[in-house]
Parts: sequence; C-alpha cells; structure tokens
Amino acid sequence: MIINNEKNDSSENFFNTTLLISNKSLFPAVKYLKKRFNILYNDEIEKNNVLPSVTGLLSSGYDLVDKSFLDRLPNLKVISHFASGLDSIDVDEVKKRNIVVLNTPNAVVNDTADLAMAFILNLSRRFFINHRFVENGLWRKHVYPLSHSVTNKCVGIVGLGKIGKAIAKRCSAFNMNIHYWGRTNQKVSNYTFHNNLSEMSKKVDFLVISCAGNEQTKGIIDENILANLQSTAYVINVARGFIIKQDALIISLQNNQIAGAGLDVFEDEPNVPHVFFQMKNVLLQPHAGSATEETRNIMFHQVSKHLINFYSTH
Repeated sequence: MIINNEKNDSSENFFNTTLLISNKSLFPAVKYLKKRFNILYNDEIEKNNVLPSVTGLLSSGYDLVDKSFLDRLPNLKVISHFASGLDSIDVDEVKKRNIVVLNTPNAVVNDTADLAMAFILNLSRRFFINHRFVENGLWRKHVYPLSHSVTNKCVGIVGLGKIGKAIAKRCSAFNMNIHYWGRTNQKVSNYTFHNNLSEMSKKVDFLVISCAGNEQTKGIIDENILANLQSTAYVINVARGFIIKQDALIISLQNNQIAGAGLDVFEDEPNVPHVFFQMKNVLLQPHAGSATEETRNIMFHQVSKHLINFYSTH
C-alpha cells in the first residue's frame, strides 16, 4: 500500500523501535529521529545481514529497495522515502508485503519547475555560451550569434502532473504556448492536449519531460520522437533519465537534428557520458531539481515526520 498523507505530529518516544537509515546523506533527518528511535545505518552493517529488529526504513532515491534488500528486513512495516518518485523501490514487492510507503511529492514541485524554466531560458538565450564569450575576451573582437526569444514559442510538456502544471504556469508567464501529452485530457483553458506524443513533438520548440518514471514511460522519448522535433527545438529532462533513450539523444545532438538539451537526470547516475561535456549546446545538472536549502530542509522534516506519525498510530 502506498500513501502520501500526513497526520498530526506526536511527542511520543519509540525506543523499542529500530529504524534503518539507508545512507548517511539522510543524516539531517536523523536529528529529528535519534531521540525517539533506535537508529541503524545500512553502511555500517554487513551487506547480507538479516535485520529482524528493523520495522522502519528511511531511504533515498539513490537506494535500490528491491526484493533482495527487503528480504533482509522481514518485519519491515513502513518506508519513508526521501524523494518524489518511487522508481528505486520495487513497488509490487512492497505491496505483497503490505509495507506502507510515504514519500515527498509535493515538496519538490516548485524547485523542479524552476529548474526546467531555467533550462529553457539558458538554452534559448545562450547564457553559458555568452558567458564564455565574454570570459575569453572575445567581446568587440568577434560578432556573437544571436539567441532566441521564448515569447510566443511552443513548449510541449510530457506529463501534466503537479510538476508539469508548475512548469506550464511559468511558461505561461513568458507568453509561451502550452502543449501537453498525458494519459488524459485535463481540459485546461488555453492549453493544447495531444494524445499522440509523436504528433506533439512536431509542433514544439521545447520538449520538457516531467512525467513519472516507470515501466510505462521508460524510453518513450526515442529516436522517432527526436526525429520529429524541429532542428531548432530543445529537449529538457527534469524527470528520470531512463525516460529518454540516451544513446538516441546523443546521436540526435551529434547530427544537429535538434538545437540542444538541458539534462538534470541520466540513465546511469552518477555516470554521465563524456560526450555531453564537449557539447556547447547541452547544459547538465547533477539531479538537482529539488536541491535547494529550503526544499531539502522541508523534505528532511517530512520524512522524519512520516515515521513519527506512523508509529504514533500503529
């Protein structure tokens, strides 16, 4: 069972309850938990050890919670997941075991949408390229190529969920035309719905991926979709790396079939193909959509609160 709702906090202590912390990057959340729970860190335990005392898990999107991992935790009741997406968790296996999963979907919305908008502006207005132009002392020595306005351009959003809607709102503020593809027509005024992703890709100047990452969306941005884009179009991904067929994207960029890309996510993080480093029309981020102090503090508080509230009511 997967739930996202929050309940009122409690001041109870649960010293007989043991939580497993998947990695020490989650330590800021532990400060809310260590005075109430018994804490174990996964990286301090032998890899194959079975931990029958653990009933709660604090995990992140970088931790694979699959069947073999869950087999080590036979009495696990709840997972508090420091991420919006659940693609690193074997959801089917979790359901079989009746484990409750609580994540942080709302916390990441605005910052992720901001990053998508930053990609749109940086790529179209050539911020990075022009920065290097000035830095290298080329101003007044050479004529720099003109950039492109975003006003009246068409953005195609792949997945009009919470993040997709937030991206559309920002694009609307720049007087961009909003197109979107998704499972259903949400009938949003002034937005154009497409039930055919291939057809939408022919019409847009920016293809922005913000859909959930799962088996249904894996590889949906393939060579055919990329071939349909205009040569002046940009691809922006703030969702999951495996939604784009990365090799197909590289070929498309190398052949100048598209104008460029803004990528926050990759197929095999943290490994990034070095070919991207040589491309002036590609901007890279280290899966940093929610990486602001404000949002991360909210997320650390939320994942700890999820556990406290769960044990207060179970």
